[in-house]
Amino acid sequence: MTSTVADLTWPQRLQVISKLNVSDTKASKIFGVSKKQLSTAKTEHEADHSFDHNPYQDVFADRKRGSSGTKIVNAFMNITKEPQCIATFAKENLVSTAVLRQHSRFVEKIPQGRVVHTLLHNNVKSIWYTDSEGDVSEGETPNV
Repeated sequence: MTSTVADLTWPQRLQVISKLNVSDTKASKIFGVSKKQLSTAKTEHEADHSFDHNPYQDVFADRKRGSSGTKIVNAFMNITKEPQCIATFAKENLVSTAVLRQHSRFVEKIPQGRVVHTLLHNNVKSIWYTDSEGDVSEGETPNV
C-alpha cells in the first residue's frame, strides 16, 4: 500500500526526487519543507534505491490543469485513517470540500486499495480512508 507523501522517510523522499527529476522548489512545496531542510537532508541521507517511486508519479506530474490538479492529488494522498473535519482538511490542502465529497470522480487520484469516506463522525462532517469497502454508515464510528 502507498504511504502519504508526508509519511515518507528522507531516503524514500530522495529516491522519489532523484528518479522523477523533481526540482528542489517543487519537492520543497510538495513535502512541506524549506529548501534549506531539503538541502540538509541531501547531505545527510542517501536515497533508498530499493524504494518504489512509481506510485508517487502522479503527485509530482505536471498536469495541463496546472497546480489545482497537483493540489487534488496531494489532498487525496494526505487523507489519513483517522477521521478529520473535512472543512479543515480542505483548507489545509488548498482544495474545495466539493472535490473531497465527490471523491468517486477522482478515483484515479486515490491510491489503490484505499476507500475514502466522507460521513458524519461525532457530529462533524469528516473525511478518512479505510483499506477496504467496509460498512461505515452515517454517524457511525469507523474501525480505525
